[in-house]
Parts: sequence; structure tokens; C-alpha cells
Amino acid sequence: MHTYCYWFPTFSAQAKQNEYCSSLITVNTAPFLIPNIMAANIRGGFCNKLDELLAIFENNFVDIRCTSETWLKTSIDTCTLAIPNYICYRNDRADGQQGDGVAVCVKSNLSCTYLHHCSVAGLETLWMLCRYP
Repeated sequence: MHTYCYWFPTFSAQAKQNEYCSSLITVNTAPFLIPNIMAANIRGGFCNKLDELLAIFENNFVDIRCTSETWLKTSIDTCTLAIPNYICYRNDRADGQQGDGVAVCVKSNLSCTYLHHCSVAGLETLWMLCRYP
């Protein structure tokens, strides 16, 4: 449990105009973590830039990476895109043409669920629910 103290100015009826009294409120909360999220449009360099992406992840403590314009096709196996300590979810362009596609890489220590029911046919989207365990 963490204790945070907040100061709120409150107007006192006895005080002159523009004079304020202060109220100190203590709130007990459980600690929470906010993940570091990176978003990038890599214009087709997903396969060619895995080493660079890994360095960016490690240097910036990235928990979730959202990537557009992956240019991946279903013929490219997800195993070839493996980044240590990350789970990769992807949605490739469905018509087989070059371009588009999205991917989300989530650090393996996060509890993450792919929300299939939120997907819309014809749209390249990935809906995820991620939480710290």
C-alpha cells in the first residue's frame, strides 16, 4: 500500500476574497504499473530490422510494441520473427498484395489476451487486453 497526500485549495467563507485555506487529503492506494508502449510505422522493415528493434526494446524498456506497415504475408512464419522475451501477435494484409499489416509484440511477463471478438473483417487491427500479473 502506498500513501499519497494531495493538497486542494478550498475557499473559506471567513477569508477575504481570493484567500484560500488548504485541505490535506490522504489516499491509500495499491501500487500500479504503467507499461512502456512504443508505436512505429516501419514501412516493411519488420523482417530486416529485428536486431535494431531488439536494441530499441532493451534500451527503452519497451513492454508493448505496436507496429503498422509490417508488410508481412501469411507465408512468413511467426517463428522467424521471434524476439526473445516477447510474444508477437500479427494481422497481415488479407488480399496478398504488398503493404499494410499490423503487429503487436508484448513482453512475456505481461498477461495478454488477444480479443478476437473485437476484430472486424477487412480491417487490419489487433485488439489486446494486457495486464501485469
